[in-house]
Amino acid sequence: MTWRQKLRSPLTSRADINRRMHEMMTYFMEWMRADPTSALASFRQLAIPGEHNVLREGISAARPEDAEIIFREVQKLQGQGLCKITGALGELAGKVADQDPARALRLVADFPAGNRRAAIVESMLKSHSQEVGKELERLLPLQKELRQSPSEWKMIENHLQDLHLRNSSIQR
Repeated sequence: MTWRQKLRSPLTSRADINRRMHEMMTYFMEWMRADPTSALASFRQLAIPGEHNVLREGISAARPEDAEIIFREVQKLQGQGLCKITGALGELAGKVADQDPARALRLVADFPAGNRRAAIVESMLKSHSQEVGKELERLLPLQKELRQSPSEWKMIENHLQDLHLRNSSIQR
């Protein structure tokens, strides 16, 4: 059975829905690794159960070198309840930060200002080695774009304080 036939086959039970979502999630994750631009451009045309879960997992599975493409394409998907994928964007920014913290911050700074961007920063700050965390802590205040919205910057400062406390407790 082709993917198109699978998508069109009737869903008669919750098990069918869960199986379809798992199949599509696996397919979309592979597609995101191979060609994130076309995967995200075609996402709107996919009518699949749990679509935000599928999108979130696809972003989480993406390669760090595709981060700029993914952030740019996700911005085109605005208005589809995308607040549910903020954590995945933060994880992706975190993967980029592991390799290049300054690049990760530029990537996030290009995202539209607001609570979603602050939440992406929060997610990015959560899981890093102490060394990467210290570099992010040093570089974040230098990002002028992130300081333009006082409420957003306040959220980011709170996350920085948490990061600083976590790093200082690790040193003890």
